[in-house]
Amino acid sequence: MSLSAKQLKIASQIDTKMRILEQSGADEMTILAEMADLMPDFHHLIKNTDHRGIDGLCVRFAGFYRFAKIVEAFAKSIKSGQDKVHKERK
Repeated sequence: MSLSAKQLKIASQIDTKMRILEQSGADEMTILAEMADLMPDFHHLIKNTDHRGIDGLCVRFAGFYRFAKIVEAFAKSIKSGQDKVHKERK
């Protein structure tokens, strides 16, 4: 699957914002909060791009890769019930 201009633009926007947040020393929870405006685009990209395409974006955009890993870890912690927010809502 070749990547569209829109897919590349979304990944680039995520990459740029992640690099800025990382340079400021933001922790993962701050990153998630600051990236909330890009989450719908990120979700759309993940759901509509095959594994090879996502792998290519991760290689090309290091900030995109790091953000994807943060989101993945957060989702796993929610699913397993290990996060504080999830436990407080039970």
